[in-house]
Amino acid sequence: MEDRLKDLFVSIERDWESLNLECDVKVLHQWSERARRLNIYYARIMFGVSLIYFSTPAVPKILDLLRPMNESRPRIFLYQTEFFIDQDKYYVQLLFHSYLAVTIGIGYIVFFDNLFATLINHACGMFEILM
Repeated sequence: MEDRLKDLFVSIERDWESLNLECDVKVLHQWSERARRLNIYYARIMFGVSLIYFSTPAVPKILDLLRPMNESRPRIFLYQTEFFIDQDKYYVQLLFHSYLAVTIGIGYIVFFDNLFATLINHACGMFEILM
């Protein structure tokens, strides 16, 4: 897998170096700028939505301030899983683990989606140059 990705990047580098005409370079620059804007927009959306998702454990605390009850509200976790430990006792540690795991997972998704989008836009630019 590593070698295939390296081959793709070497191929892209060769494509950029092989362009002789200024109009061809301009076309490839336009497509790469489009990919860059798309990647930034996508990453902002994904991490922005994850911030909203990260705020869900705070809902009981906010409700305690707005509408207090005589009893405490149950704590909310980011996702339901069994750690085989006392989840109330280790709530903060489990919440930190959840934040870290979700952030790393979303980071991988964003990275590979952006890589795919960049490769597709490069291919589209090369096809436009061939036309």
